[in-house]
Amino acid sequence: MTDQSTAPQPKSDDESQESDESQESDESQESIAIPEDKEELKKLLIAVYQEFAGPIPPPPMMEQYEETLPGAADRILKMAEKQSEHRQSQEKQKLSFFNRAVRRGQIFGLVIGIVAIVTGGYTALNGAPVPGGFIGTAGVVGLVSVFVIGSNRKSP
Repeated sequence: MTDQSTAPQPKSDDESQESDESQESDESQESIAIPEDKEELKKLLIAVYQEFAGPIPPPPMMEQYEETLPGAADRILKMAEKQSEHRQSQEKQKLSFFNRAVRRGQIFGLVIGIVAIVTGGYTALNGAPVPGGFIGTAGVVGLVSVFVIGSNRKSP
């Protein structure tokens, strides 16, 4: 019976040299040149992760834009101003629509309440006091609820 073990067989000198060279070349291709000086490394990391929020970039970046394309900084500022004006006009328009809707709801609620009270009074005076009282009371409750619910709503 022969021994068929799966233990690794020793490599010849030629095979081991070839495998060492292939590993070295793979490592050199995957590695990134990292600066030895810590200050250089900090500059590299800061440059890679620099970002800003908002429509206007920070002054150093604005200078770079201006160097790349003369007049770019002015164009960026005008764009930000236009966007701000547009947003403010949209907010004013939205608030105006909301206020008109609230006012219209209050007026319609008042009209419905007054009509219900007048109808209930008329019904009660013409021989049906219980239904007239019910109609008038429903009108007052409806009127009060419209104003209470309307005052609890928040503007956008």
